[in-house]
Amino acid sequence: MLTTDGGPSAARRIAAAAPGAHVVKVFNLCAAGVWAAPTEGLAVPLCGDDAHALALVRTLVTDLRAVPLDAGGLDRAGYLEATAAFVIGIWFAGGDPRTVLPPLEHSTH
Repeated sequence: MLTTDGGPSAARRIAAAAPGAHVVKVFNLCAAGVWAAPTEGLAVPLCGDDAHALALVRTLVTDLRAVPLDAGGLDRAGYLEATAAFVIGIWFAGGDPRTVLPPLEHSTH
């Protein structure tokens, strides 16, 4: 169960605790080891309300040869957190989340 179940996302809690901070929810769907040598074209969803912070994070994601995907404002960060819980559950059950989540090329824009 998410510790934020029924309440604000962790990203919203951080933003509330640090007024003036530029909070972007990103990099939460992959284990830390993925970022040591990321797969080219890996889709990386991000949520945030600050246009400048989002632009900086998009650049960072692109520099990692990954693809930034705008997933909305911080009001949608809880969905990324819930998705992370789902993906982690699949990993711990011995499954491969890539077999459940469709690749970027199958998305409809």
